[in-house]
Amino acid sequence: MEVRYFHGEGMSMNYRARRLILLLAWPLCGGEAATFYVATTGSDSNPGTADQPFQTITYAYSQASAGTTIIVAPGTYTDHTIGTGLYFSANGTAANPIVLQSQVPGGAILDGQFASDRRYGIYLDGSYNIIDGFVITRSPITGIYVAGNGNQFLNNEIVNNGTQGASDPEGQGIYSAEDTSGNMYEGNYIHDNGYPDSNLDHGLY
Repeated sequence: MEVRYFHGEGMSMNYRARRLILLLAWPLCGGEAATFYVATTGSDSNPGTADQPFQTITYAYSQASAGTTIIVAPGTYTDHTIGTGLYFSANGTAANPIVLQSQVPGGAILDGQFASDRRYGIYLDGSYNIIDGFVITRSPITGIYVAGNGNQFLNNEIVNNGTQGASDPEGQGIYSAEDTSGNMYEGNYIHDNGYPDSNLDHGLY
């Protein structure tokens, strides 16, 4: 596991430019890789193009395979799978990951609403996924639960998750299961997560 933190002005334009070049280059490796778009004003009956985007991240991800890029427009997204959260189980490859990217860094908000029928902001048991540039907040237990390998979590703000105590006072910003490997956390701002009266809470566990 590789962990690198950057926040504020230290995350330079040169760094963002290099990251953008990589994200744009990855789909080219797969030849026919798809790019889907999501917006709160879209519809899951649309083809998922820039002019006719999908409405939910859940549906867009259900169409993804290795090399797919999903661009999410600014707005607040609350769709989820009952019992987990945004459930991501598809696998990319090292050369052709599945990329889920906020179109504007920090502009797409994944809001768990402390909903009683979900536990996590994101539950990821797929491998070789990239999640870049989101705000992940108000998840009842944990912002991101990682059960897959070779994933990357870049430039996300993970805040105010697990703070209600709910039925489980053990909350984290990010939880990576002990049998995972090769995941990278870079440029994330993880703060104010966990139930205030518990000593079992963590930013990155």
